[in-house]
Amino acid sequence: MHTHTHTHAHTVEASVEYKVVVQALRLNTLSKLTFADGKRFDNLLKDVFQGVRFQEVKYEQLEQALRDSCIDCNLMVIESQVIKSVTERK
Repeated sequence: MHTHTHTHAHTVEASVEYKVVVQALRLNTLSKLTFADGKRFDNLLKDVFQGVRFQEVKYEQLEQALRDSCIDCNLMVIESQVIKSVTERK
């Protein structure tokens, strides 16, 4: 297993660093792409960062804010819509 040593004397395993990089790239890029381009982007990341598993981001605070907003507006909370609004497309 490779490690990277940074100037602040912290050692980070490459696999952890790659996982964070992939997650950041997906989080900041997928929303700007069409569904088809998003699939291509994911495939590109899989080629570049082989062996890195994609991890879905959880948005508990955002989910709760959506539920609260529905209630404030006298709307019915539909859990599947709350989840859909914060879930990355596949």
